[in-house]
Amino acid sequence: LTYLDMAGGRWLLSNSKDQSAKLWDVRASMVSFAEAKKDRSEVRRFGYDYRWQAPARRLPRHPKDNSVTTYRGHAVLQTLIRAKFSPGYTNHAYVYSGSACGRVHIWDRYEGGLPIRVLDGGHDDVVRDVDWSPRTSVIASVGFEGNVVTWGC
Repeated sequence: LTYLDMAGGRWLLSNSKDQSAKLWDVRASMVSFAEAKKDRSEVRRFGYDYRWQAPARRLPRHPKDNSVTTYRGHAVLQTLIRAKFSPGYTNHAYVYSGSACGRVHIWDRYEGGLPIRVLDGGHDDVVRDVDWSPRTSVIASVGFEGNVVTWGC
């Protein structure tokens, strides 16, 4: 897991080293304390560290995975890359993320799958963070090479 974002008090978006972002309905994610404690011990046993281990390959869906939608097409490699919801004036209709390939990926929140738009040409390295203006259709991205790029959507 590399980042979490929340929208509308109901939707949680996760970005992960398995090369996916997932949408979760937090109302469906309620578990007992005993279940959560057991799951936490399983994570410790796994022992994965993003800083030096290769990115996880696409794994089979976990039996307790109750995610609503999965977004693919971006690369999450040796750093923490954020995935976020578009702002309230869009009704949080889009999900967007940077990528290790130097691009910005935008998905339709309701459709999932592959991106509906890929912004390319502004970065030569990892795009770690992206932010959508809260009032206008402008996205700003920052890459490891130090460039800050604005994109009209």
